[in-house]
Amino acid sequence: MNPLNVRWRSDSFAPPSPERLDRELVRAWKRRRRGHAMLGMVAVIGSLAGSLAFAADPPPAPGSLDRSFLPAVTRLPSALTLQPDGRLLVGGLGSLARYEVSGAPDPSFNPTVGTFDFIQAIALRADGTMLLGGGGLSSPSQIVALNPNGQPMAEIPPAFDGDVHQILVQADDGILVAGGFTYAAEKLTDVRGRIARLEPVEGHFDTGFDPGLGADGTIFALALDDQGRILAGGAFTNFDRVPMAGIARLSPQGRLDPGFTPRLNDGDVQDIAVQSDGRILIVGNFTRIEDQPAGGLARLLPDGRLDTSFHPVVEFTRIAPELKGWALAITAENRILVGGPFTQVNGESRSYLAELNPAGELVPAFTGRLDRIPWLFALRPNGRIVIGGNFDTVEGANRPYVAQLFGHSDENLSPTIVHQPEDQAVPVGATAVFRVLAEGSAPLEYQWWFQNTNSIPSKCQSSLLTLLAGSESLPLCLANCAGNIRASCIT
Repeated sequence: MNPLNVRWRSDSFAPPSPERLDRELVRAWKRRRRGHAMLGMVAVIGSLAGSLAFAADPPPAPGSLDRSFLPAVTRLPSALTLQPDGRLLVGGLGSLARYEVSGAPDPSFNPTVGTFDFIQAIALRADGTMLLGGGGLSSPSQIVALNPNGQPMAEIPPAFDGDVHQILVQADDGILVAGGFTYAAEKLTDVRGRIARLEPVEGHFDTGFDPGLGADGTIFALALDDQGRILAGGAFTNFDRVPMAGIARLSPQGRLDPGFTPRLNDGDVQDIAVQSDGRILIVGNFTRIEDQPAGGLARLLPDGRLDTSFHPVVEFTRIAPELKGWALAITAENRILVGGPFTQVNGESRSYLAELNPAGELVPAFTGRLDRIPWLFALRPNGRIVIGGNFDTVEGANRPYVAQLFGHSDENLSPTIVHQPEDQAVPVGATAVFRVLAEGSAPLEYQWWFQNTNSIPSKCQSSLLTLLAGSESLPLCLANCAGNIRASCIT
């Protein structure tokens, strides 16, 4: 009998010469092309023919533990921020640490953090400097500025009589500060109702920012919408003497926005996220909004009314508002990541961590399993999710306080439009704003068109502000690596 000779081919790759078929060849070829789906065809001289298929390693499940990330955090975290270079800042009880992308501690980082009992807020300026806020019993709260190496810079003057929970750097480098304070030591007679703005350079109070009497309770969360307006959430019932429970919206100058009229019936708001279509996600210890069930997680329309098209059912345990317990983030695919003291979402078991699509439905592929609450999120550009909280284990593995989960970066999900841009009727010469909300694998690419024929230069985002000259059709093409879809609106 003549010997059987084979030549292997896979995709467009082929070994340079015929080889004898044996196990070593199969193993070596798998090693060379590990992780790629292949179909190997066997061409035989003699009386045998067939084919072999090699299966690629499946991508990690979204929400599963990234076991290569080992930060070994030893203190309960209360602040978490990613630097542009991917290094992770973790603030906690009297400490600030930095970790490399791998999770290893950064030995070059030895910061001076002042007299904080605990750090509750970390913000980054465009030049890489860090702003820290927090508080404690031993001294007034203060904002500390550090250079990128962690060493102190010029002191920021104000000292607050209560904790600082949030620091947010605005587009002009102005510094928004919010928390439980009512006045500041820079000017003892100056009332600051739990929110203030500091000047970009020296950090003095911006006297042009005037929230009036501000909130009558602690502010836990800050966010900006696409017009630069300020959303503040917390445990308050009035803002500048106006009934405004849990969440308020301010102009960039600090004045209460009368066009924003939410109506929470109870509880508090602990985190806020603004979707690309302007709708506002909130989480916290509330159970009803506008007399309708809305436990723990809800979405508001841009004017503050409850979005009744979004109604996930979250079974949660109410916690004291001064304790961290909820976290919220919007992923690159426009999915909603939520952490909190819950055990079920939409009737399915989800302990402390869940992912939902923009319609409020659970993402079944997301499998995160923790033993306690994650109250801090940081999202990496590659889709991975850094979480912080009081948990000890993730998927049964020992990961106290900080861990990293896989996201959806290995999937190719075609774009889907969740909320279409709405047709509008406005006077000729006026402006109109159209927004679309979509999900799918990042990056999502947007292109608005005029009258179906001409693309609108530079209009490559999820919203369109346009000056109208008459009746117009404004289609949108949305695309990513997996496909494309079209939407349209008419004025």
